[in-house]
Amino acid sequence: MTKFFRITPLKLGFLLSVFVVLLAAWQPAILEVAENHLTDIRFVNRGEIDPGPEVAVVAIDEKSVDALGQWPWPRSVLALLTEKLTQMGVITIGYDVVFAESGSGSRSEALVLLEDSASSIGLPSETVQEILNEIMSQQTSDEHFADLIEKSENVVLGYFFHDDVDVVSHLSKEQIDDNLRAIESTRYISPQIKPNAHLDFLLDFNAVENSLPMFIEKSMGGGFLNIQPDRDGVLRRFPLIVKAKEHYYAPLFLQALAHFLEEPPPNFRAGEFGVESVFINDLKVPTDLHAKFLINFYGDKGQFPYYSVIDILQDKVDPDLLDSRLVLVGATGKGLTDLRPTPFQNLFPGVEIHATIVDNILHSNYLHEPKWYHTLNYALIIFFGVLLSAILPKANWALGFVFSTSLFVGFFFFAQHMFNQGVLINLTYPSLQILLVFISITSYNYFFQSKQSRFIQGAFGQYLSPEVINRLLKDPKLLKLGGIERRMTAYFSDIAGFSSFSEQFTPNDLVEFLNEYLTAMSDVVMQYDGTIDKYEGDAIIAFYGAPIEYPDHALKACLASLAMNEKISVMRDEWRKQGKPDLHVRMGINTGSMVVGNMGSKMRMDYTIMGDSVNLASRLEGVNKVYGTAIMISQYTYGDVKDDLEIRELDMIRVVGKNEPITIYEVLAKKGELDPESMQAMRCFEDGLRLYRGQEFEAAKNRFNDTLNRRPGDGPSKTFIARCDEYLKDPPPESWDGVYQMTSK
Repeated sequence: MTKFFRITPLKLGFLLSVFVVLLAAWQPAILEVAENHLTDIRFVNRGEIDPGPEVAVVAIDEKSVDALGQWPWPRSVLALLTEKLTQMGVITIGYDVVFAESGSGSRSEALVLLEDSASSIGLPSETVQEILNEIMSQQTSDEHFADLIEKSENVVLGYFFHDDVDVVSHLSKEQIDDNLRAIESTRYISPQIKPNAHLDFLLDFNAVENSLPMFIEKSMGGGFLNIQPDRDGVLRRFPLIVKAKEHYYAPLFLQALAHFLEEPPPNFRAGEFGVESVFINDLKVPTDLHAKFLINFYGDKGQFPYYSVIDILQDKVDPDLLDSRLVLVGATGKGLTDLRPTPFQNLFPGVEIHATIVDNILHSNYLHEPKWYHTLNYALIIFFGVLLSAILPKANWALGFVFSTSLFVGFFFFAQHMFNQGVLINLTYPSLQILLVFISITSYNYFFQSKQSRFIQGAFGQYLSPEVINRLLKDPKLLKLGGIERRMTAYFSDIAGFSSFSEQFTPNDLVEFLNEYLTAMSDVVMQYDGTIDKYEGDAIIAFYGAPIEYPDHALKACLASLAMNEKISVMRDEWRKQGKPDLHVRMGINTGSMVVGNMGSKMRMDYTIMGDSVNLASRLEGVNKVYGTAIMISQYTYGDVKDDLEIRELDMIRVVGKNEPITIYEVLAKKGELDPESMQAMRCFEDGLRLYRGQEFEAAKNRFNDTLNRRPGDGPSKTFIARCDEYLKDPPPESWDGVYQMTSK
């Protein structure tokens, strides 16, 4: 039975194959991002592709903005552009623009100005009315644009959906519903959705930013412009279906393509596992089950012919260049915001993305994941695992490295070749399998046999007690490398007034003194199964509860602190005899959830702790100076040790950087070891604290003075007497909650 569970290279290969297969089925985000980047590399390696002749881009670019003024332009300009493109023989004009606001505000302003001016110069009211009627009889720029959209019979408009209703909070519910109703004519008409169809993954919107109803009614249709980048922000896939209320909608490029091909509007079919197909009559558009189209990018910006709007308006473009084409109009200037990151370029015009997808579909120039994508992925993982497990144990490190590297390079070139043919296969998981099996098998002897004991001794011998080291050597499973979250106790200590204290020593004497002090304190830490994190000058940072987990870590930290105080008292007497200055140490202790593990690099790493609970322990060490105390703990530590120690509550405070108040306590002695006079002093202090929080500051001051009489030099009592004096002169507000705000760390 023991032999069955013994790890061997073959078993390692098998276990790693199972692991990577499960990982591939799970598809964690970090590996999904890695695969996306490997896809981008394949795009770059493949190089650029020339598109077909059917699609062109009419660019709202810097040249046009310089000539026509700031975007958006008057509708008269867009009306003229539509007219020019239609005269040039363009079959379909797709506007990658939303005309949401009216462009006729200038007429209203002119009417108001005319009335005001006529009144001031005394024109007869009949004359003014005649002028107003004449102006009103003229078409607005919006009406003119709408008429040209209708006459052209080739315009498809875009619109944006909003998933955040706050964006349109200025609109009433009726207006939001009206906007959605205005685009209902552009929806998928009668999609073939089975009763058990799964479509929960679709983007679902509650509002739309659409063009004016008069434009939509006169156009040949419309589609959404919303994109859905991958996790890393790069656009590689485009949704073919989104949902708004109870209807489903198609993207602009799909609607424009249907018009260009003189086919009915697009439609889709959905079944139990998702979207089965998206189609324009007999033309099927490849999609995954989540209705995503994998874009086959052709290269950097400019793969399609670009024509500036101003050149079209000024008749500088040969009409033959746009005759019988599908034209997409959109912003390309860097200052116009419609730029997206793609595998080829960080700032890629959104309008050319639409053009690319249209060309992909027209020429069946697809990049797709075949039906056997996942089957091949799992098969390659298992094959590489078995192959390497059989070969690597028989080869030395160098030969194993050469073989594994050759296998990886060969697989990469195979994946690149398939990509160049339009077939996408997964690179990440088979490559990860090669790497993991190579590392695990070649490292097997070193990491799991002869080197294990040396690793534990080298990594932990300097900051763990010999007893803990022996336990780790007997049971290495107790040691979990890397960062893990665990409830532990953090300890910080510092010498009070160290700067002025150190000035009384020569540099050599100071080093000798610190070595003596740090050695004595570290011995106490290890005596109570603590772990030394680091030394920072005179400061000691330690923790209790790792690498070996034990339930009474908070108590051990407090007992160690009391033992250190006793040790310091003995050492202080000896130092006085030697003429050395007095030394006082402040200690802060907190218990809570924190991350512990080996952090750093292969060359240097520290077994350390981090987290908010650690920071609070550091803060408490500094808070001691406010109260004149030596050992301060938080409410979280107090809950674990209150039955075993003599403790007094000090205050409720807010430390710097935190809004939540915490209660702080002072550790005085082990349970039952506090003398009667000190116990009486603590009861006086408790009375004073109760009166203080009840804003009875005169009575509280008297009780704190009683505490001082019984325990001369009591730091917390002095602190509260000073506060009571301040509040007697300047009482706190009615909303005062008794919490003291710390102003420094």
